[in-house]
Amino acid sequence: MPLLSRDNLAPRVFVILREQLGIPLNSLIAVDEECSIIDDLAADSLDYIEIAFACEDEFGIELADVDMEEVETVGELIDLIVEKEPVA
Repeated sequence: MPLLSRDNLAPRVFVILREQLGIPLNSLIAVDEECSIIDDLAADSLDYIEIAFACEDEFGIELADVDMEEVETVGELIDLIVEKEPVA
């Protein structure tokens, strides 16, 4: 069983994405698991790096560049985080 629960993790990832991408809570842009991080949330390659660092800090994990290259949707980012073991 993963150490990070998907149910507890998803809302925290949504907050990270909103903060890193400057999407206010009252914005009409919905952040959910179906969103494309690039197409729907308008992230660029620098945003991806900042999102990875923020997730690493928040969840105590390491995300390799290779792993992040495979991530297209918010749901895939959550799945990747769930798969990772916290760094001791």
